[in-house]
Amino acid sequence: MLADLLDSFTDREPILAQFEQFLHTAQPGQFHLLAIKGNSGTGKTFLIDYLSRRVCPLAGWQVGQLAFAQSVPDFRPILEGLEDALKESVPRSKLQQYRDKREVYKHSFDDYRAAITVALKVEAREYSHISDINQNVQVNAELRRRELQLRTELSRALLELAEESQCPLCLFIDGYERLVETDTELVGWLWEDVLLKLARTAPHPLLVVACGWEIPSNPAVKPFSHTVELDDFDLLRLRNYLEKQGVIATDSTSSEQEELAAAFYELTKGHPLVLSLAVTYFNELEPHERTAHSLQVDRPLVDERARIEFLPVVAW
Repeated sequence: MLADLLDSFTDREPILAQFEQFLHTAQPGQFHLLAIKGNSGTGKTFLIDYLSRRVCPLAGWQVGQLAFAQSVPDFRPILEGLEDALKESVPRSKLQQYRDKREVYKHSFDDYRAAITVALKVEAREYSHISDINQNVQVNAELRRRELQLRTELSRALLELAEESQCPLCLFIDGYERLVETDTELVGWLWEDVLLKLARTAPHPLLVVACGWEIPSNPAVKPFSHTVELDDFDLLRLRNYLEKQGVIATDSTSSEQEELAAAFYELTKGHPLVLSLAVTYFNELEPHERTAHSLQVDRPLVDERARIEFLPVVAW
């Protein structure tokens, strides 16, 4: 199903051209950021799928992805995502060395967490003036300090792994606004302590593509970023989309086909997600019902059925 959906990629040529230019001009040791801004339903995730599955492999680039829309951002899954991105481009022995080191750091943190919790509880019992609140504050402060140390150790080990990479890497960040909303300190760490250093460390180019309602504003990366925006389709681009979907005939100029395209535009206003839902609904109609008149007359039905029946199955 995914391959068929990717075949319908259409009318994002300026972004595609910009992306391909980055792939061909990116240099080792330099940081490159393409920020793609778009509201809900404009095709950010679909674009990532297309670029990662159809464009990067042909150019010889390894692909990685950090997706924040469905998870609570934390440094652990971020580092796990970067490890997953690098694992196919580094020697197996180096990857195993990294994983062994990673587990040592994690076990050390777990042991420390258990020990400090027990120690402070004992202290609280021995000194009755230490309240439960003070005890919890001490425990949380110590664990936070040690957690930051763990983050530093794991980040350093990952950068050492990146030194062994054997091909360029394109890292896609989906749902970037979720990261910004959750933890601004984590944002600074990701850009300044991980990705900028990874670009300088890796022997091959690194390209980061950040997609979301917001674009990265970290001062350290802004000089290296280029921003593009996903907008809604105009009538011409909508018509091209309908042609790829087989809804209207390619290069047809019949009045019936033009009326059908105009009906889709009136119904969806060119919003990519709503358009894909409307096409899914339209294809469920009987052949004799697939007309501009049906779309216009059944507009409330289209909206209702699209939301209830087709939203879960249409990926955009």
